[in-house]
Amino acid sequence: MPSFKAVSDLFEKAAGFLRRLGLRADGATLLGLAFTALAGLIIALGAFFAAAIVASVGGFFDLMDGRIARLDGGGTRPGAILDSTLDRYGDAFLFGGFVCWFSRAHEPVYAVLAFSALVGAFATSYVRARSEGLGQPCQVGFWERAERVVLVLIALVFGNVHLAIVYLGVLTHLTAVERLIYARHKMGVGGHAAADELSNAWIQTWILNEGGRRTAAYWVKAGLFAATAAVIRI
Repeated sequence: MPSFKAVSDLFEKAAGFLRRLGLRADGATLLGLAFTALAGLIIALGAFFAAAIVASVGGFFDLMDGRIARLDGGGTRPGAILDSTLDRYGDAFLFGGFVCWFSRAHEPVYAVLAFSALVGAFATSYVRARSEGLGQPCQVGFWERAERVVLVLIALVFGNVHLAIVYLGVLTHLTAVERLIYARHKMGVGGHAAADELSNAWIQTWILNEGGRRTAAYWVKAGLFAATAAVIRI
């Protein structure tokens, strides 16, 4: 299997190629949104595998914008704001597509869960942005945007979207709450006992997901979510 470094090097070469073609970071961000919006429309029509292909192209350009920015000497603050803002629109298009599909399929419970996933995605991102705007880093919790998009892609490829929507409709809110509690404790709200509890290594690794993709705990959780979303039908 290729190493992570080999995959990263491949993406860097792709970014360099796109840059030589004249594509810049903001352009890659806009292309990512365009393909994601199209994927949302295709999801609403129920063509899940086609939506997976189109959403994958959108995800590719999302990966490229930061790399192209680095090749141009580093990202700019306006570019970062544009990227974060359009990511929220991308979430809206994807989950809005699911809301439409489940509504058309007369599955109101899953339509509500898809809407809940959208709200949870927004809340997860907002808590982090608000915390970091106040000077407190807040990169905890499992369900960041990359994990949400990958799970959606897996569900679309296997045509098995129900369990993925249950996961995202519930667990994105858990990440938002974890971030809120974490930020409050780090800012000195809640007392020393609660702060000491957050220092527990098991909680840090398995619940708060500190260390992220560098830990075995992350890959165990990611593998479980991906495998069950691919094969368990509800």
